[in-house]
Amino acid sequence: MLTTLQQEAFQYVIDHALVSVPEYSLTAADLLADYCQEFPSLIDSALNRLADFCESDTNIDVCDHKNNRIIVESLSIQALPQLQLRIRAIESMTKIGCSIPEQLPRVAYLLVQILPVNDVQDSRESEAVIKGLKSLLNTDPSGVLTAVFHQLKTGEPQNRSSVIAFLEEYFFKNKDQYLHSSKKAELVFVEQLLQVCTCMHNNLPLYSYRNLKI
Repeated sequence: MLTTLQQEAFQYVIDHALVSVPEYSLTAADLLADYCQEFPSLIDSALNRLADFCESDTNIDVCDHKNNRIIVESLSIQALPQLQLRIRAIESMTKIGCSIPEQLPRVAYLLVQILPVNDVQDSRESEAVIKGLKSLLNTDPSGVLTAVFHQLKTGEPQNRSSVIAFLEEYFFKNKDQYLHSSKKAELVFVEQLLQVCTCMHNNLPLYSYRNLKI
């Protein structure tokens, strides 16, 4: 049975995961993924903190070793090895999504939002995002499809193009595998596709979807 002290310790890791010592932040990202399942009430906070790793401007904790204290300052996370942190956060969120079913749609939605746009991202980060989404897709196609199609309906135009590219490359080419293995995924797919078609008809530019081969 988990003690109050253990929960407080995990909350401390969440609160101070972003520090000016890169090794601490990387270790914190691992700890959040490895142990958040033990603390159900803190899973949302853990995911929020991991999502912070992927932001370009976030408050980080500055370690004052001389006086043995932590000071919260508004510094750019770019001062840290940002790429390494982002990749570790992506991997940790993927691990949480695959191990905690009810969190998978949320993790998928977070990853879909940072899909590579016009090769702006480092290729290593892009690979981590796509690898994460593929792992989630293999775990629960319906959860990923819900997140993907939601982004198609509400995301920025550049991001929608990336979502379409992901669907074409990693879903439609293997759609029989995903849809035939899950009746729920098949129903979600049809429902979401119809909703997207409705949005296309009412609001969204059609040219973005001409290459969407189903």
